[in-house]
Amino acid sequence: MKKKTFYQVLIITFIFNLCFSSNPWAFDAKYFYGDGFSICYPSNWTLASPGQIESISKTFGFLRGNIRFMAASEIANVVVSLQPLPAEEMNIENLTDEEFECVLRKGYSRFQDMGLFDIRSIKIVRLNGLRYGEIVLDTYMFNIPIRQKQLLILKDGYGYAIAATARRNEFNYMNRQYFEPIFQSFTINR
Repeated sequence: MKKKTFYQVLIITFIFNLCFSSNPWAFDAKYFYGDGFSICYPSNWTLASPGQIESISKTFGFLRGNIRFMAASEIANVVVSLQPLPAEEMNIENLTDEEFECVLRKGYSRFQDMGLFDIRSIKIVRLNGLRYGEIVLDTYMFNIPIRQKQLLILKDGYGYAIAATARRNEFNYMNRQYFEPIFQSFTINR
């Protein structure tokens, strides 16, 4: 009888926590409200200052002026960049999933051919009712093997990129524990 009561209390506690928890993530979250989007990140991560973002943008020239958010821990980071799309690219939103994936493969293959990274996977995913291109790639940063997961979305004339990076040997844990909830929290507010 005691054993049955223990399991009933355990189940009720689990259901209560599942239904009434104000924080659905495995971490304490802070929210960032930016240029047409919002995103959550772990409260113990450091939010980059505008000066730090500018410095990073200068290092990686193709991101210059486009980074809108960056948060990092000692072993991982998440970056959101935003770029207005040229008029000729706005029709990409109307591509089928197969056509969108083909465009992504073609674009990323050029960089792989230059030896910048190895593509692990490219696929189309749906998150919060929106279609994203998901790219996972391996590369090196300062001779450290890293894995990066990128979500790309084209919406209302803008291209949004969310990139989450961690050391390869820690990526699966970081993806499950942090990156997936962060990606799920991303909302476009335009």
